[in-house]
Amino acid sequence: MVHQLNFRKVTSIPNNRKPSFNDGFFSVTRVNALMVFFLASILLVCCKSNSSGNMVSQDKEIHFGDSLNAEPQLLKTDSLQILYYNDPMGDSLRYSRFYTYTSLSDTNTIHTMLLNLSKEFIPLSQKKNCRSQGKIYCYAGREVIKTIYFSMGTNDCSYLYYIKNGAFNYFGLDKEMKLLLVNSKLNAVAPTVTDTL
Repeated sequence: MVHQLNFRKVTSIPNNRKPSFNDGFFSVTRVNALMVFFLASILLVCCKSNSSGNMVSQDKEIHFGDSLNAEPQLLKTDSLQILYYNDPMGDSLRYSRFYTYTSLSDTNTIHTMLLNLSKEFIPLSQKKNCRSQGKIYCYAGREVIKTIYFSMGTNDCSYLYYIKNGAFNYFGLDKEMKLLLVNSKLNAVAPTVTDTL
């Protein structure tokens, strides 16, 4: 039995036609694929750079100082509750029982606090001889991850501090954080019965 072989006629590019962009390595399809790959690579690099430990605001990246390493869980903060004592210079046993409060969750507010807490601090074995004017509960979800105490007094009594391993870590209160505390107090309200249950 004899098999016949069928050969397709191969057509070549005519000599009088110039090579087009669709011929060879730089075809339109291949160039499009390379462009998609290049853009995807850039997007991937940008996403990775923003997923580092530092929080990122909408307009610029915030770099926190090394002091925040003393309490890195503060980076998980997604909301704050600020309590202002009604009479911080009152009865030393009861002054913290009566207060107004406000709750905040905007990123700029949290960044302002974290930037203050990322500055240099002084660890003390006991509290300063100053009365705190309030405290800030730092929340991650529904859990309080840290309590920060504050005073807007003068000189040595203008601070933020928290307790870590038995030490009182004191930070000077910067002007941005002080302004935030002053402005937030305008919206503070007294707790209701349901707030305390």
